[in-house]
Amino acid sequence: LADQAAQASTIGEVGGWCGRSTRAMADATAGRLWCVDPWTGTQEPMTVQTKKGDILSMHKVIKLKVFTAFVENMAAELVTGRVQVLPTRSMFALHILRLLAPFDFVFLDGDHAYASVAGEIEAFRPLVRPGGVLAGHDYGNDKWPQVSRAVDALVPNRQVLNRIWWTRV
Repeated sequence: LADQAAQASTIGEVGGWCGRSTRAMADATAGRLWCVDPWTGTQEPMTVQTKKGDILSMHKVIKLKVFTAFVENMAAELVTGRVQVLPTRSMFALHILRLLAPFDFVFLDGDHAYASVAGEIEAFRPLVRPGGVLAGHDYGNDKWPQVSRAVDALVPNRQVLNRIWWTRV
């Protein structure tokens, strides 16, 4: 991550969570990093039943402790503007990120469901400049088998190092 970030002046990240990957990339680049995360966990909506018996579907709310950890971990970079935060789902942020493209490096580590990973690979690949890098986390992780399945289906020329998959675009 740091090696790729060191060569990039514009980085897009999907899935900042507590900021571990964001920190590695921000420390390595002299450029700007755009971090997208709703800080809610999975994108699956939750359902609740009202006293009247109505079923309501809603998205989960922000996990304040996790977002606070991210802000604390990235405080200096947030103040200087080297790290910009888009606190929303990846597909909503896509509309903004298209205006900022092309990116030298895009790192995907958001929702780990097959449909999410596959959708992000297809949606974010065009935002990477020719010769830039599209990468992601948790390849080969038994806890998240859908990540490997989506990457295998959509990124046949990938390379893998320490559960990070990557390819040149």
